[in-house]
Amino acid sequence: MNISLKQLNVFSSITQHNTLTAAAEALYLSKAAVSMALAELEKQLVPSAI
Repeated sequence: MNISLKQLNVFSSITQHNTLTAAAEALYLSKAAVSMALAELEKQLVPSAI
């Protein structure tokens, strides 16, 4: 498991701002970049059953 500071910042911002769009604006990132960082974090924290 290799969680990055960017992923933690994105997760923290989403919890503070309640939406991906607001978190992206606060972090000066695109919504797609925030979504990708969150997806990577989820992949690392919830391993596939396969």
